Amino acid sequence: MFPDDMKAHWLLNEPRHGFPHAANTKHIFLGWWENITFRSSHFFVMSNGVQYCEKIRSNGPDLIVIQPNSFLLPCMTSAASGYQLETTLEKLIGKIMVFRRVVQP
Repeated sequence: MFPDDMKAHWLLNEPRHGFPHAANTKHIFLGWWENITFRSSHFFVMSNGVQYCEKIRSNGPDLIVIQPNSFLLPCMTSAASGYQLETTLEKLIGKIMVFRRVVQP
């Protein structure tokens, strides 16, 4: 999953695994969704970065790809994330970090 990018999902025909649109992900981490009053038993609304990170820990896909300036970086590098940095790829257009879910024995 590419939380900060929609184009990668479109090019790879990869679902977002129930996570919000990339623009909404940024809004959530900026705190713009904290006062949303909409709640539904059929639709989970993440109101802040803590909830977003918890959703990644509990229901995130096997691979998550972010850029080094992503709002998700602290979440992904936390010891409690359930993910480990697998590789960093650097090209002329930028750098991406690939995190893989850690399999617990």
